[in-house]
Amino acid sequence: MSRQARLGLLMIAGIAAFVLGLFIIANRTFLFSDTFRVQAEFGRVAGLLSGGQVLYQGINVGRVERVQLPARPGGPITVMMEIREDAQHLIREDSRALIQTDGLVGSVIVSITAGSELEPPVAEGGSIAGVDPLDLSEVSDRLFDSVSRFDSVTVTLTSIMQ
Repeated sequence: MSRQARLGLLMIAGIAAFVLGLFIIANRTFLFSDTFRVQAEFGRVAGLLSGGQVLYQGINVGRVERVQLPARPGGPITVMMEIREDAQHLIREDSRALIQTDGLVGSVIVSITAGSELEPPVAEGGSIAGVDPLDLSEVSDRLFDSVSRFDSVTVTLTSIMQ
């Protein structure tokens, strides 16, 4: 086989690998899929970034398109999501969007809960209720308050016992 033929085969293989990689990446980001937009409003988003996964009952159905700053201090943060069109009938007007961490790595995702069958599916550009993520500092503050109350109760019980 001549040197030019080997070079041609190498070029064709390289281009084929590039195109295959492009399709794999585009499929994961729903670039070639029909999608519709849904938004949710949150008080805080715990590090959610554009491009994050959107899950419906644990199944990847979309991605976070944009995390929009509030219009005023203390206002809601709007999260725009692109959802696969074949999942639109599952997301109802009473569905909720929860911000969660995914596994031990801690990437932040949006998880959409199932709504009731009585409610209509959410429309293109529609909105669903957002549920703020669990704030660990809030939990630790409550834990410290409980410990201090328990400590004061034990001191009172000790004085009563004496």
